[in-house]
Amino acid sequence: MVAIINTTAPAPTAQKDDFASLVNLLDRLTHAQNQLDKLQQVLDAQHLETVRGHMPAYKELQTTIGECESAVAVIAARNPQWFDDKKTVATPYGAVKRTSATSLQVADEAVTLTLIKAAGRQTDFIKVTESLSLETLEKLEDEQLAKFGIKRVTEHNFKAAPAGVDLGKAVKAAEKSEKAAAKAAKKSAGGKERAS
Repeated sequence: MVAIINTTAPAPTAQKDDFASLVNLLDRLTHAQNQLDKLQQVLDAQHLETVRGHMPAYKELQTTIGECESAVAVIAARNPQWFDDKKTVATPYGAVKRTSATSLQVADEAVTLTLIKAAGRQTDFIKVTESLSLETLEKLEDEQLAKFGIKRVTEHNFKAAPAGVDLGKAVKAAEKSEKAAAKAAKKSAGGKERAS
């Protein structure tokens, strides 16, 4: 007989002022988030003003840098002998460093896999990986999982969200209440006409 031990820790005992504390904390959170949002808006506005003043010079310098880097790469590629002895060519105005890297290009992986298998070299050149199908295992009962050395663990995550005004919902609610008021007024007017 196999004994199943519950490893879940008991939940902490609730305190009588927990809800009041929660409300107070969410109040502080909302206030701090609103202040942070205001600060972010101020910083964004100041950043844009600063950048706008330097935009023409920035664009011109970025263009010049791009042109120079491209031209240097073309000249360096035309002169591979410069890099025979050293990887770096130094000048009084800077240096050009050449680094090399190799990679394998596979035109069609399916074709390459077929060719390797046909050559009987799959154990040399093809990786085979095994992994658990957790989606399928989740369907098993806890007792069945235990037989495979697996246990189901429940995690509780909490995310506090500051209060906010959703202007879209506020406008829709206002429209609804206006329509409801107009409908009620129309009904009321219709009832008075019938009474007279």
